[in-house]
Amino acid sequence: MLISKFFINFFCFYAKKFDIKKLKRSAVEAIRGGDAPENARIIRKILAGEKGPKRDVVLLNAAAAFVSAGFDGDFRAGIERATESIDSGQAADKLDSLVDFTRQCGFFVRRAI
Repeated sequence: MLISKFFINFFCFYAKKFDIKKLKRSAVEAIRGGDAPENARIIRKILAGEKGPKRDVVLLNAAAAFVSAGFDGDFRAGIERATESIDSGQAADKLDSLVDFTRQCGFFVRRAI
């Protein structure tokens, strides 16, 4: 719960600082995921265009990655890049490519060293 509270405060700070009106403050329950199959369904819905608090978290996380990697200079630009990637279908295409690649790699079991 500590991480969730930290993330919400971080989210609210940056949304205000950069005047990001696309993102809305939400309760923790609205962004909570589930098990692996449920989380896969959630991300597929988001990449198919579903809007809401979970998409807002995806946009903010992607923006943080873009800023950290030097692709964008601030969160607003990162959110715009992430929005375009999702809305254009590029993000879904990349996920499909990743899924195809991992299926080609086959099943493996991690062994203790």
